[in-house]
Amino acid sequence: MRNPQRGKSFLFRVSTFLIATLVFQCALFAAFLFQGGVLNQLDQNAVDIFDEQISNRTNYLENDMLQRWSELEWTQNMVEAIVSDFLDAQGLTSADLIPNSDQTVDLLARLADPLISTMRRNSVNGAFVVFNGPDALAAPADGSVLNKACLYLRDMDPSSISSTNADLLLKRCSADLVDRLGLTMDINWAPTLSVDRDADTFYAPITAAAENPGASLQDLGYWSPPHTLKNDQTTVITYSQPLLDAQGLPYGVLGIELSVDYLRQQLPYTELSGGSNGAYLLAIADEVPAAGDQPITFRTVSTSGPTARWIFGESGTFQLDSKNVYGDLHMAIPAQGHNAGDVYCSVRYLKLYNVNAPFETQHWALVAAIKSGDLLDFTAHVRSQMILLTLSTLILGITISLIAGVSFTRPLRTLARKVRTLDPSKPVHLEPTKILEIDDLSSAIEGLSHDVAESSSRLSRIVRMAHVPLAAFQLSLSHNFLYYTEDFYSLLGLPSPEIPPDVPAFLELLQSLSMCVEEKSGDGEAAILHLTDLVTGAPRWVQIQVTQEGGDLVLGALVDVTESRLERRRIEYERDHDLLTSLLNRRAFYAHLEKLTQKPGALGVGAMMMLDLDNLKSINDTYGHDYGDEYIRGAANVLRRFSADRCVVARISGDEFYLFFSGYTSRAELQQVIDRLQEAFTSTSILLPSGESCRLRASAGVAWYPDDSTVLEELVRFADFAMYEAKHSLKGTIRDFDLQAYHENSFLLYNNAELDRILETQAVDFVFQPLVDCSNGTIMGYEGLMRPRSTILSSPQDLLRIARTQSKLHQVEWLTWCRGIEAFDALSDKAEGALIFLNSIPSQSMTPEETAIYDARFGPYLERTVIELTENDEMNDTANAAKFQRCRQYHQKVALDDFGTGYSNDALLLSIQPQYVKMDMSIVRNIDQDENRQAIFRNLVGLCRSMGIKVIAEGVETAEEMRTVVALGANYLQGYYLSRPKLQPTPPSEEVLAQLREAWLQTGR
Repeated sequence: MRNPQRGKSFLFRVSTFLIATLVFQCALFAAFLFQGGVLNQLDQNAVDIFDEQISNRTNYLENDMLQRWSELEWTQNMVEAIVSDFLDAQGLTSADLIPNSDQTVDLLARLADPLISTMRRNSVNGAFVVFNGPDALAAPADGSVLNKACLYLRDMDPSSISSTNADLLLKRCSADLVDRLGLTMDINWAPTLSVDRDADTFYAPITAAAENPGASLQDLGYWSPPHTLKNDQTTVITYSQPLLDAQGLPYGVLGIELSVDYLRQQLPYTELSGGSNGAYLLAIADEVPAAGDQPITFRTVSTSGPTARWIFGESGTFQLDSKNVYGDLHMAIPAQGHNAGDVYCSVRYLKLYNVNAPFETQHWALVAAIKSGDLLDFTAHVRSQMILLTLSTLILGITISLIAGVSFTRPLRTLARKVRTLDPSKPVHLEPTKILEIDDLSSAIEGLSHDVAESSSRLSRIVRMAHVPLAAFQLSLSHNFLYYTEDFYSLLGLPSPEIPPDVPAFLELLQSLSMCVEEKSGDGEAAILHLTDLVTGAPRWVQIQVTQEGGDLVLGALVDVTESRLERRRIEYERDHDLLTSLLNRRAFYAHLEKLTQKPGALGVGAMMMLDLDNLKSINDTYGHDYGDEYIRGAANVLRRFSADRCVVARISGDEFYLFFSGYTSRAELQQVIDRLQEAFTSTSILLPSGESCRLRASAGVAWYPDDSTVLEELVRFADFAMYEAKHSLKGTIRDFDLQAYHENSFLLYNNAELDRILETQAVDFVFQPLVDCSNGTIMGYEGLMRPRSTILSSPQDLLRIARTQSKLHQVEWLTWCRGIEAFDALSDKAEGALIFLNSIPSQSMTPEETAIYDARFGPYLERTVIELTENDEMNDTANAAKFQRCRQYHQKVALDDFGTGYSNDALLLSIQPQYVKMDMSIVRNIDQDENRQAIFRNLVGLCRSMGIKVIAEGVETAEEMRTVVALGANYLQGYYLSRPKLQPTPPSEEVLAQLREAWLQTGR
């Protein structure tokens, strides 16, 4: 009789064995997946991409705040120069700049143009100038308010510019100034700016200037927290700098305004998660505690994204845990009543202030916030899919195991022992015994083997259905056992073998993969493989992790990370390359230079080349920008041939390229390379729409390393100058740097923009000096003297020198005559019928069109104008003929200036036939003490008198000089002793006139 208990035990053991085997395999797979670091690496990849996005956005924002919005150097110089000239001319001090006074209104009207130019150039919402007036620099006591004289302009949309300034609003200024400027008043307009003790925008910079004499304006500049003007609804931040007088004392502030809404537009929160789940917060922290000490408290400046309000509420402050998670990420501390779950924040501090600057303790930061679920959603998705996969496999395997166990109807010891020795990963075949029951059992065992293999196949199919690029393997060295998922070979980009490999062949395959390792983890178990798909030829990146357990059991898992790698490479490429030419951009070029400076011994002989394309503007204007782009790409293709290991090539701007050669043994060797580059340019052309070909042409400058300099940044400046010399001498050539020429002419290169600004904005003033009649002391005329409104080109001589090199003398001539007559017409007190003397460039004359415009505007002054020609200037017969024709037509007169300093005095008098001759001050200076000067003056007076020419003695600075030139025959006088040049000239004093009358009577004329 059969023992029932024994039969049940056999079934139990068989089923338990099969189920345990399946559970063990699933456990190994799950342990490797969840404990092998794959999911952690996915989390880290998500955090790295998030960090890189906030880092890039921080760089953009910091660059805008430092290099664009707060760039006030030009405006500061203009404002301080205008204020200084105005106060000197009016005889005032900064304490006299009280609100709504006529002088303050007049001064603020002159400052409107620089403020408007600053708003347009810096793309800001507003600009302002505020004066201290007579009040003390210290803030008023609690509750008191001071009203300050102010000009405050606002533009709600800096991206839209109106040529008539119709988009500008007057926020704070005098009512009289509203009418003068012709701009629209804001609905919340006020005549003055009300400041109390909390007005940091005003008091912070001037207090810092008073407490830190000699500090730079950059260190004294102050970024204010968000605030609103009184009775205004717009929340703004401001950047302000103190206005300093000649003694370095502050008398007001100059600043710009940025609305919080405008800042929000600069923070595109959708880039953080591809949707609306992220948020940017621009904030200020007054203190940054050490990690773990206490939370970091921030004051909110501007937020972008609905997530910020959901997490931190409507409060003006928020807090982050100072402890770091996932590297540099911080955990957000939600506002009361806002349970948003775990929120990760990345903090990047903006370097707005220098070390030891007065406001260095104010820490501006850009914070990016995102929920942990949104940041790590891909890992969570992978984890859930793997859990579902493991459970499904386990349930399916248990079911199959139970069915297989039940199929064994008899406890056959021999068959059981044989079954225990079978390899479950290989097909099972049992020899038939010709006994029906045993053969049925054998068939059942074979079916079980097939089901187990099918279960493994289903595991691979389930992985594919989950759209997760994963594969795994396991092998035993001692038992020669190998198992891998179906996607193993396809994940590596290899064709699946027709015959499954054995353990040695599989180990050989794993060993060959070590040649493809691109990165390794710190423990050496995980690595990134850079592979090539043998089927498609596309690049592929796979993360592989191998671990050994139990002595000879080896487990491995593979994850396809190609998509994340390609995305990272795309971001890095776009950051470092110019999109039109695919060459390096400016940032990447200087980064390469920085790396080269770390190994100066490897530079050898090198050269910095600055290359500028010729004729690009002509091609753009004639054929359109598409062909201009083709012209640029053609040049880039030529330069790319030379971008080998020893040359770095970059496109810096529209038509400018930088090349740095290094590592050569001699200058002659490198010169051959430069010669080949020049030949390549001249032999390359592009096809134009007309069917003609246009050859590439470029001018370049070269500075040699180490001959010219060993500082790469200085080499860039030298090469730039050499290129400038090439373009202004013989275009299409390559010119070496010349140190002597650089010292003589470098200012011509770097001040072109200043000349263009002066000409475009007519930034010149005219001061007037009277010419006095010796016979009666009356004022017969005024000489108009140009004064450029510039700290760089402060004298007319500097302006003319640069204009001559830039072929812009004609523009200077036109500016002189138009602005000179306008200024003369504006004189409040000028002698009736007085003449106006204006200097003319002998080589320049007005065009017929300009003549018509000039005559229409200044007709009443044509007969009162005296044209001054300088004896030492180059004469132009054509230009002078046109001028003399106009003189005859309008009864104008001609004066020869600086007479007595040239080589052909007589010839000039005969050719020009002037009505006046101005004796040069070099003859008049100390003439009372020098008999030789007296003899020269007397002879020249005699020559002029014989030709009916009146003599003007200029540069008279003492009473003795005045008496001497009157005695020697001068008809008119001009000089500091009689009156200095001023915007509003003053007549000579009664004392001087009495001395003049006495000197005239002694001549007996």
